[in-house]
Amino acid sequence: MVLYDLNLACRFADHLVTIHHQTVAVQGPPEDIVTVEMEQEVFGMKVAVSEDPFLELLYVSRKEKEGI
Repeated sequence: MVLYDLNLACRFADHLVTIHHQTVAVQGPPEDIVTVEMEQEVFGMKVAVSEDPFLELLYVSRKEKEGI
């Protein structure tokens, strides 16, 4: 399955693969690889990563919109 929404990927996948410049940048369980640093390095986005208290899953939110 291919998902471009990281929150959906964290919710439904046990293992994520992030591709950057046609190569695998990072892969593993969401709780191990979804970090502020990974988002900045791979996607160039400033984000906050927190845990949804109800679903007990990671939640990624953008800090600011850039280039839209």
